[in-house]
Order: sequence, then C-alpha cells, then structure tokens
Amino acid sequence: QHAHDLPLAEQAGLLSDYSVICDALDQRPQAITARRQAAERWRQAGNLLKQGESLGYLALLLHLTGDNAQAEQINNQAIAVLEGLPPNRELAIIYNSQALLHLANLDNARGVTIAEKNLAFAHRIEDETLFPRLYETLGLCWLHLDHTRGIAYLEQSLELALHLGQTIRSANTYANLCSVYVEFYRFPQAAACFTTGLAYMAERDLESTRLFTLAWRAQ
Repeated sequence: QHAHDLPLAEQAGLLSDYSVICDALDQRPQAITARRQAAERWRQAGNLLKQGESLGYLALLLHLTGDNAQAEQINNQAIAVLEGLPPNRELAIIYNSQALLHLANLDNARGVTIAEKNLAFAHRIEDETLFPRLYETLGLCWLHLDHTRGIAYLEQSLELALHLGQTIRSANTYANLCSVYVEFYRFPQAAACFTTGLAYMAERDLESTRLFTLAWRAQ
C-alpha cells in the first residue's frame, strides 16, 4: 500500500519520523519539508495538538538553518493553534522556543518576559518535568542582563534536572554552566563544575557533550 493511501494521521506520523531521521543525518532541507508536510497532514486530520507540536519542530529546524524570521513566524502559528486548546505541555514547549528565538535575535528582555510567563504557565499545569528546561531558558535570557541572576537560574535548572533523573538535560546544563562560569571569570565554580560534570558525562557515555565541555576547559 502506498503511503498516500494511508489515513492522514498515519501519513503524518511517517513524515514526522522521516523528518527526525533526516535531521539526525544532517539533511535539514529534507527534514524541514517532511515536517511541514506532517503539520499539514495533522491539520487535515483535525489533530490540532499534533499540528501545533509539528509546527514547533518545524520552527526549531528553521532556526537551526539560520532562518530566524521564518522560524519565529512558524512558532507564532504553533502558538495560535495550541492556545485554542485546553492548557497543554506542548504549548509550554512552544513558549520556550519563542523565548529562545528572542534570545537568538538579541532581544534578551523580551526573552525574559516570555520565559517568566511560561514558567508560571508550567506551574499552572503542574508539569514539573518541564521545569529544568524552562529554568535553563530563563537563565540564558537573564545572563547578559544580570549574570548573577542568570547563573542562579542555570544552577537551579541543573539541580532540578538531576533530581528528576533527566540525564541528557543534566549533561547539557553542566556543559552550559561550565562555559558560563568561564565566560564570567568564575574560575573556582568552573573548576568544580568541570570535575563533576565531566565525570557525570563519562559515566553515561555522553561523548559529544563531554568533548564540548573539554574544549571549554582547554581555554
């Protein structure tokens, strides 16, 4: 049976999976096309939650290719879709992307506003699994406005990620914190972070994150 003969939801699922594979193989144009088609199939199938989620992934892919203007436009479309539904964790993830897009456009203050609003939203829907990611984004947005405050939020993000057993998030936050400590000349904290963070990554075979962190330690 050909894919176009399948139900719309199955087509959307296959296209989403194909987009993930293309992205992993660094074939971003194909990943973008597939994700765009998946979002449209979900719309046609009437699954607005999955449509909004797919638009969010599409926005992220566009951002990774440097098309921030288009990424912001698509992310706003995702927000419009998801805000019409009952409160959902997908909307919190899209709000988080919105804050990061403002950060990428050097609008840190707007990023802080969105990130703080989103954190309040996540507390309202009582999804603690989102907190490490959201505190990390809030910290990054504050970093060049008030670096002490930004670092405190990043440290809180790491503490929460470790508590919740979020391995990848914990490793990435260790890496971010190590680089931030170096950038802001907090060398005693950097030394402790490198020791603990690199051991954490090595024990869990997170090689790419470990190599990124080692590169910062070599500076």
